[in-house]
Amino acid sequence: ADPEFGLAYDAATHTAYFDRASADRARLWIYQASWRDGAWALPTVAPWSGRWRDVDPALSPDGKRLYFSSDRPTRGDEARPDLDLWFLERGPAGWSEPRKLAGDANDDRSTGAISIAADRTLYFDAAKGDARQIVEASPTAEGYGPTTPVALALPPGTTASNPLIAPDRSYLIHVIDPGPSGGADLVVSYREPDGSWRAPLPLLEVNSPHADFAPALSPDGRYLFFTSERPGVAPAPAAGRPPGDVYQVELELALPPR
Repeated sequence: ADPEFGLAYDAATHTAYFDRASADRARLWIYQASWRDGAWALPTVAPWSGRWRDVDPALSPDGKRLYFSSDRPTRGDEARPDLDLWFLERGPAGWSEPRKLAGDANDDRSTGAISIAADRTLYFDAAKGDARQIVEASPTAEGYGPTTPVALALPPGTTASNPLIAPDRSYLIHVIDPGPSGGADLVVSYREPDGSWRAPLPLLEVNSPHADFAPALSPDGRYLFFTSERPGVAPAPAAGRPPGDVYQVELELALPPR
């Protein structure tokens, strides 16, 4: 009944990575589960997670990097006050040790919910205090950065988060809160030829009156994974935030017409 969210599926090893949190969200781990003989194996904490607050796993479209956010230190033994972007590189022996993303993308804000385009441009959340926005960062010789705010045509009084960029950057699925269904909702913003973004449209057959968030694509682009706090597999507590479950839908059925 622990909260689970944020699925990333690695087709090369038939492994799913996802977040699991304590009920109060104070502790965050990244778990992994392998698909074997037509069934999922029992999930276990990823070998490189379990000590620090690790969240939001995301695979690059080429499958060569697994990104996540963490408060782990680069030096010393004390957790950082905010979350930074980290990644693992795939090699002949599997994943490398986690490395902090170099460059200006990591700053004094808390960063997470990362998504990667085919040209390696990063989209992610950047938050400090009550200020939160979706930003993008381009690759450089040193790493990434600086970040640029994504100029979305948001409805008045809403905030955007949880970006999922199309591999060709033709659309951006993200969350707006509050959304038209009542809680946080998943929407899509289509990119115009001049690079601007159209006003967001709610996804079809996806949103509920409860929080719907953490979008991700299957490696073949056929399925949209997302998390919803609607009543589902895990029982809701008598009080407090529901744990949430991971759902999937065919992307073609979820995207409204352009």
